[in-house]
Amino acid sequence: MNMHSYIEIVSEQIRCRRAKQMILEELEGHIEDQKLDYMADGMNAAEAEEEAVRQMGDPVETGMYMLRYLGSFPVVVLTLLVGVFLALLIRTVLGQRNRLGFLLGLAAVLFLSVQVVWYIGMNAGVFPVTEAYMPFYTQGGANLCVTYFYAGILLSIYRNSSVVKNER
Repeated sequence: MNMHSYIEIVSEQIRCRRAKQMILEELEGHIEDQKLDYMADGMNAAEAEEEAVRQMGDPVETGMYMLRYLGSFPVVVLTLLVGVFLALLIRTVLGQRNRLGFLLGLAAVLFLSVQVVWYIGMNAGVFPVTEAYMPFYTQGGANLCVTYFYAGILLSIYRNSSVVKNER
C-alpha cells in the first residue's frame, strides 16, 4: 500500500473537518520522515515508502483511534473540571482581604484562565493553532515551571487569607 491510499483510508475515518487536514499532514510528515530514514539505510524509494506505511499499522484502526481521540466527551469533561477548578480559584481570590494578595491572586487566576481558554479554543478549532499548553495537563518545559509558580502563589494566598494588613 502506498502513502496516499493509506492516508485516504485514514481520512475516511476522521469526522472532525477542522482537524482532519492538520492530522493528515502530520501523518504524511511522519511517513515521509520514516521513508527518508529507510532510504538512508539503503532501501529504494518505493520499498522505503511501503515499509514506512506498513509500520504505521492498519489504516482503519488508526482512523478509528483518531476518531476516539477527537471525540467530544473528553473535551466536555476536561472543560467542566477546569471550569470548576477556576471558579474555586476565583472564589478564593475574591475572598482575600489583603490588597496585595488579591492583586497577585487575580493575576495568577487570569494567567491560568487565559491559557486554559486558549488551549481549549485552539483544540476546538475556534482559535488559530499555536504552540500553547494546558496548565496542569501538558507536561514538560518552562511552561510547567511557570504554572507551578502561579499555583504556589495561589496556595500562599489561600493559606494566608485570614491575615489582614490592609483592606482592599
